[in-house]
Amino acid sequence: PADKHDKPSHPECAHRIAAIEAALHASSLAAPPGLNPGGSTSPAVHLTTSTRLPTSDELSLVHPPAYIQKLVQLSESLKEPTMIDESTYMSPGSLEAVLQGAGQALDLVDTVMG
Repeated sequence: PADKHDKPSHPECAHRIAAIEAALHASSLAAPPGLNPGGSTSPAVHLTTSTRLPTSDELSLVHPPAYIQKLVQLSESLKEPTMIDESTYMSPGSLEAVLQGAGQALDLVDTVMG
């Protein structure tokens, strides 16, 4: 999903995901493929994806509904990466990427909290 939120000249471009994954693997914080984290005492984590999307109620815990609606409306009109303020841009796939990222964060919290 992050590849859909991309403006190569901006620090928050899609390349940052590959850089983060490479840094995790280089530091041994990312588990090698096939490692069973349940049977391991390693602090390594599995890099996985999630299909969970946050609910409106979950989103409204951190953002006012009017702000969320504004971003939804803006995302529907985008044809290319567009600066929406001095330092923030949106691409046609940004909203989808943000929602998937929020869903992954919520899944992580659920996993950690049990």
